[in-house]
Amino acid sequence: PLQAASFALRYSVGDMQTFSISLTAEKNADKRLEVIYTDTKAGKMAVEIVAADGTYNNTFNYLTGDQITLKYYDSSRVLQLTEKLSIDLSKFFNGFEEKVWLEMKFTQSGEARFYELSGQTLTDIAADRIKPMIVVDVEMGDRMLNDTYVLEKCTIGDVLDSYVIGYMYMTTPKGEYAVAKDGTVLDYTSDYGKQYEVLLDMYGTYTVYYYAKDTAGNVQTFTFQVTVVDSVAPVITTAETNRFVALGGEIKPASYSVADDISKEEQITSYVCIVRPDGSGVGGKESVKATMKGVYKIVYYAYDAYGNLSTLTYEITVY
Repeated sequence: PLQAASFALRYSVGDMQTFSISLTAEKNADKRLEVIYTDTKAGKMAVEIVAADGTYNNTFNYLTGDQITLKYYDSSRVLQLTEKLSIDLSKFFNGFEEKVWLEMKFTQSGEARFYELSGQTLTDIAADRIKPMIVVDVEMGDRMLNDTYVLEKCTIGDVLDSYVIGYMYMTTPKGEYAVAKDGTVLDYTSDYGKQYEVLLDMYGTYTVYYYAKDTAGNVQTFTFQVTVVDSVAPVITTAETNRFVALGGEIKPASYSVADDISKEEQITSYVCIVRPDGSGVGGKESVKATMKGVYKIVYYAYDAYGNLSTLTYEITVY
């Protein structure tokens, strides 16, 4: 059976009246899509598309021996009959979402030549050159700590080979195999055709890897990553300080420390700014002279390695 996700068949027919190509779901014979071609003998080919919930009719220019490329995309439910004629089947066909059997049939005697199937030349084939197909839905974007990531089931197949070796695994930021919520260790032996939920309980990057190989030795791989980012700002702590200073005295910010749940001390950037009563600011100094009465603000800033900002402010009154 073929992968229904996407395939293309290039062929030509001659000396025929009616020729049909049908796609039938591997596990459900009632889920079927049929394309019926009828040669009008007037430089036109009539086509009828038959599905369980409706039909579609059209014609296109055709001369005996012309090559036709039939393409199908299950995700969008689009059937492309020629380069200029694409049919949206979504209104009367809900797709296969699995492997399909491809059948070609003449109602009377006829001739057909097949040139290519999903990139594999069918004329004088020396070897299978088509790589297996890996189909999986991936949700991209960063995640927060302790989020649950849903690892969707994967389909692995090949248009020319019914026997394909495949596996997947998922590793944590520590390089260890991740463990799903149901207790499954997501290593080479886990079932890629099953959905898993994974608790993202570490900061850093999780990696998911898929591998497929057919009997001809063609290999296909697919990798994506899920990154858990730090969203927690650092914590600033100050010592006690004099909150009242006489005019002409010294405004000296209290000593402080910064701690973060993930970032190391050398990865944290911090500084202090003194804001005068008139709104002007002074940074990078250990102290300033109190030249005006009013409220001075001491503002502490701290950034961690992920750019999370924390601030702390206290006031000193000059009298």
